[in-house]
Amino acid sequence: GLDFTATQGIISARRTGSNGVEYIQIDVPINPGNSGGPVIDAAGDIIGIANFKISGAEGVGFAIPSNTAREVVENIV
Repeated sequence: GLDFTATQGIISARRTGSNGVEYIQIDVPINPGNSGGPVIDAAGDIIGIANFKISGAEGVGFAIPSNTAREVVENIV
């Protein structure tokens, strides 16, 4: 029921999934309805897109790096 939320998070690690995709591990909880939001650095630049969490790992989320998202969009267009 919340229209807007913001959190302050820390990038914990960069990981590569079994699918070969690189992810940014963040300490921002991702819940139903708030995935897909931007991950912004201290300068206000978008560095990723919050994407998913692993069941049972509360307070840990994963984001797709913005450069990866850009490449996907450019390949679609």
